[in-house]
Amino acid sequence: MNTPDLLKEISEKTKSTILGRIVSVKLKVFPETPNEYRIIQNFISVKKLRSHTLEMQNEKMLKVVIPGLPADYDIKELISEIQLQGFNPDHVSGNRRNNTNMPLFLVVLKKTTESQDTYMTSAILVILESKLRL
Repeated sequence: MNTPDLLKEISEKTKSTILGRIVSVKLKVFPETPNEYRIIQNFISVKKLRSHTLEMQNEKMLKVVIPGLPADYDIKELISEIQLQGFNPDHVSGNRRNNTNMPLFLVVLKKTTESQDTYMTSAILVILESKLRL
């Protein structure tokens, strides 16, 4: 199937004009609404097309890496510290490489106005650092 026909078929499915751009040998499609995004996802799976999708802006999670903690720091304690700061982490995981723990922890938060505030995010780090020094 050629690219203009594919883009036309996607536009017909969504009942709106969909912008697309050819980059290298790939077609990048830019839906404007979450509903168009879902329709395109369904179309891709029905047609069994190879694809790679990016998260919608409103569905993206905020990912914060916390360095400097001991590699064996208790994840449950880390979660409770983050919750004490008013954040509700979706999940927290320690970073592993070659089957050894690394002193990095990934905290994934739902995007809210509070979680996107860099002051609040840095407050977590300051409190965790002070607890480690005690």
